Amino acid sequence: MQSSAVNRQAAGDDFAAGVVANVEDAIRRAGVPCTVCFEVPVATAAIEALLASKSVASVVLPGEDDALAARHPGRVGWYVDSPEVWRLPGQLGRDLILVGDWSRFGFRAAISALRAGIAGLHCLASIEPPRRLDMRVVVARKFFDSMVFRFLHQFTRRFMSFGVQEWRFENKAARFARLLNGAKNEAKPLPATKILFVAASLGPGGSERQLCNTLLGLRGRGLDQLELIHEQPMRHPHDFYLQPLLQAGIRCERVRPIFARGASERTAATIDRHVLGLLKSWNGLGVAILAYVLEFRDRRPDVVHSWLDHTNVAAGLAALIAGVPRVVLGCRSMSPRHFAFYQPFMRPIYRLLAGHSNVVFLNNSEAGARDYAAWLGVAPERMRVVRNGFDFDAFPTPSARVPLAQEYRQRHGIDAAALVVGTVMRLSEEKRPLLWMAIAVRVAREVPAAAFLVVGDGPLRKSLEQAVADAGLSERFRFTGHERKVVAALAAMDAFLLTSRVEGLPNVLVEAQAMGVPVVTVDVGGAGETLDSGKTGWLMDSDDPETIARALVSVLQDPAWRARAAMAGRDHALARFGQGRMIDETLQSYGSPHKADAA
Repeated sequence: MQSSAVNRQAAGDDFAAGVVANVEDAIRRAGVPCTVCFEVPVATAAIEALLASKSVASVVLPGEDDALAARHPGRVGWYVDSPEVWRLPGQLGRDLILVGDWSRFGFRAAISALRAGIAGLHCLASIEPPRRLDMRVVVARKFFDSMVFRFLHQFTRRFMSFGVQEWRFENKAARFARLLNGAKNEAKPLPATKILFVAASLGPGGSERQLCNTLLGLRGRGLDQLELIHEQPMRHPHDFYLQPLLQAGIRCERVRPIFARGASERTAATIDRHVLGLLKSWNGLGVAILAYVLEFRDRRPDVVHSWLDHTNVAAGLAALIAGVPRVVLGCRSMSPRHFAFYQPFMRPIYRLLAGHSNVVFLNNSEAGARDYAAWLGVAPERMRVVRNGFDFDAFPTPSARVPLAQEYRQRHGIDAAALVVGTVMRLSEEKRPLLWMAIAVRVAREVPAAAFLVVGDGPLRKSLEQAVADAGLSERFRFTGHERKVVAALAAMDAFLLTSRVEGLPNVLVEAQAMGVPVVTVDVGGAGETLDSGKTGWLMDSDDPETIARALVSVLQDPAWRARAAMAGRDHALARFGQGRMIDETLQSYGSPHKADAA
């Protein structure tokens, strides 16, 4: 088999060759033809290289590839969403090589493989060197794990709180703290010459937009050793903000996963064996942390600046293990206890990180900082506030807004005389788009000239479109999906409405005011920090649809007030949310010491 056949550029990942090399090694140790199951996307060239070998009977991919299947009849299968739903290829090897997370290979996948005649399993995403497991043993273990999980899940729901699960992680975090205490890095002023950002993706979100703004702002200050490593492959939708960074010469690479590294790297002698032992006990989380440790050891940054909670805890702990001098954790909203992604390991690891003086916590709003401090039980001053920043020089001038609005309205079929109520948001539960819709219906009844513009996408889009149709308002609504340049959409609006259940510091409220659009928002999180209520918009202390609708109607029916609010909103946004101020404060977080709280 020729590993050199792998086209790394076609892959969009620089670790395809490492994956193939590890698969080849596993096949050699197996000594029999194998089926290779990829839990992560890998370049077509790498798959072709594997299928060129007689030792690879077939492959199972994390998505359909009809063209590849046509070229290799009977040798390509796939699963949808998870390895639980299989379409096995006609030709199967005696053993299965799993390239991905062991925890995602569940009981149904194991029993399907056993029934199809697969006798053994080799998992490459492990801290330990891969070894063969008899598939019957795998089935038994997965069955036991699933039964225990179901029992504990039901038991926990009935008799135990989420805090009990956190308590288990608190014990493990305390063991980590004892191991790391002897190697604490004191917070000292340092020349932050090499800064490594860490994020899950560059998808179309407000947090990712501020990540992009921060990187470009730092580049504009002359920092030339800026890099970004990311977890997701740079494919749609995770590459939404990629191009501006590449155009600025900022290196963006995917985190090299464990299954793309050699066994000697995973158990490097420079990593304490007790630390490795604890990471093993954390299963998938431990594997993710070790991947970051190895990245940081390879890259040797002066500062690791991570972005958002799941990345913060994994990359933050890894940075301590790797001995990174300064660790900056970007907490971009309210604490994770308000969100569905909240995991029981988050608070224990955050508290461990708070015990190190070289770790800096940032939040983009006063409300978010207070919420994190209360959740973690640390002093409020442990959380630094760095408000979002915008390059307002790139915004259109007030005179340029008129033709921009006209062009946008024409493109989307919105009447030039309509009074447009708009929003820019992810159409998901925490943004409460159905509440937005309920308010819009009431406004539509009171203001016949009103039209409605929804920019964004998400899991509730179909529900929202159906609600619009049921209300008979389809002709007055426009759903545009994601837009790279939201300023054009904002220019077309007469009022902006945000109805979120929870927020950090919403970019869109600042951008709307900068474009001269009055805003109406529910008072959640840091939303109130973005406007001057009564002058640039209205901050609502109620989420009652009738109350909010009345405020919107008053805005639409008072053009003189809208004109005054437009001027005040621009001044307010420019005074408080400039990019230069944000970059100044970010640089201070890289070089100034901060007293740590006890974990």
